[in-house]
Amino acid sequence: MRRHGGLNRRVGVLGSGEIVRSHHLPVLLAAGVDVAWVADPSPLAGRRSRWRFGVLALSLDEAWARLDQVDAVLLAAPLGRRAEHHERLACSGTPVYLEKPIARSVIELDKLIAQYERSRVTCGFQRRSFANIGVLRSLLAELPVGPVRRIEYHEGARTMATGASSDFRDDLEAAGGGILTDLGCHGLDTIDQLVDLGTAVVEDQELVVDEGIERDASIRLRAGDIDIEVELSWLRDVDSRVRVICEDGVITSSVRMLGGVHVETSGTEVRSFLGRGAQNPSQGFWDAWCYALRLPGSDIDYSLTSCRAVARITEEIYREAGLR
Repeated sequence: MRRHGGLNRRVGVLGSGEIVRSHHLPVLLAAGVDVAWVADPSPLAGRRSRWRFGVLALSLDEAWARLDQVDAVLLAAPLGRRAEHHERLACSGTPVYLEKPIARSVIELDKLIAQYERSRVTCGFQRRSFANIGVLRSLLAELPVGPVRRIEYHEGARTMATGASSDFRDDLEAAGGGILTDLGCHGLDTIDQLVDLGTAVVEDQELVVDEGIERDASIRLRAGDIDIEVELSWLRDVDSRVRVICEDGVITSSVRMLGGVHVETSGTEVRSFLGRGAQNPSQGFWDAWCYALRLPGSDIDYSLTSCRAVARITEEIYREAGLR
């Protein structure tokens, strides 16, 4: 992440949960972006951002009155509490960085696209910029490993959520879903970056549901001739990795970056590759912010329309599980 002197960019933040305090605020402030204010319906959450980062904490009403003072707004409120935020932000024309999850269905996504017709929206799938994802794409295009036959994507651990305890994830109305909505969107998006999921179909799914919230998911997809296995869990330890099995070789990587991408060919040769791109989460978040703020540094498409395959497959999984 490069620090851009004299950025002259101001950002407002709606929502002050763990993802904001652990990633967005440190990244923005380190890069020299002026965080004009943070607004959260929870006074305690707002105070935590003020105490830790020295940013101005506002009520939501105060934030709406100051939209004209910022160049973009980070919308990081829980999915189930965003409807009014979307309406107000879309009417204002303010550029929006939309933290994942983005949408659980094509209908939801199309509504957002129509709402934000006059606005630039950045979708928070910052893993697209991770170096290992770029290497995987390049190796599939350049190595003589033959066509892709199978992809295995596994992620999770015995924990409440993906990194830190977040009470809203036990509130179905606020969270809007469980592990498929919260973590699975990253997995499906990663796979979509490697092989086109535009016409993929759901062949099987098994969701472990507690109080309406799925906490474990085993999913089987098929995209043309490619079998895809997705394993997600908050209930068991999972060897978090993506494994691409080709006709003449196997390519394996961590799902989160860090460490190389390993290639084993049919001759049992194992090679490791490191690539350009985000080498840590902060760089990934900054890449997406460069797109949002129209700064040099990102050549990745983070638009709403780029999220269609993830929204469609998520919708189909929920429908087959009887949860939507």
